[in-house]
Amino acid sequence: MLVASLIMLGLGWALLFMQVIGLLAPSLAVSLFAYVLTLPSVFVGLVWLFSLRPPQRR
Repeated sequence: MLVASLIMLGLGWALLFMQVIGLLAPSLAVSLFAYVLTLPSVFVGLVWLFSLRPPQRR
């Protein structure tokens, strides 16, 4: 799951970068697709972040 989310994050950032430097025409569809590709990695990152709780003391 982590590897897949990192791949999707890379693809999303690549699409956005190609739009910024002009390799892809700026369009709303490509931008939305790139953001949708980055969402799973954000979710995985948040799950990982909130799983790093300190041990509970009794």
